Amino acid sequence: MAPVVYAYLYSRFSRLKQAKGDSARRQQALVEEYLQRNGLVLDDSLDLRDFGVSAFRGQHRKRGALSRFIEGVETGRIAKGSHLMVENLDRLSREPVMDHFDLVNGLLKAGIVLALLDIGW
Repeated sequence: MAPVVYAYLYSRFSRLKQAKGDSARRQQALVEEYLQRNGLVLDDSLDLRDFGVSAFRGQHRKRGALSRFIEGVETGRIAKGSHLMVENLDRLSREPVMDHFDLVNGLLKAGIVLALLDIGW
């Protein structure tokens, strides 16, 4: 029997009024399809929502929900091969390109699969 592979959904938007839009419903449909297509189990034990948090200066990575995911990766709580689902790359970071690259590269080097849900996979 194959081991269970977990996926985590990271959601972020900078303005709380964006919560009133269609993003949550649209994102949920993409998540369900991705999980089913890849045989993954959603782990929602971490609250990986940064609502009303800007990603221009990396605060979400230092003190926000994304920091909890990164800490889980660094401590081994989140296993190599786990998937981090984001709607698109700008949900993950809006930092300068090299800082953004360092974040993505660090996750990939740690064995995390980065799933960009809005570009098709």
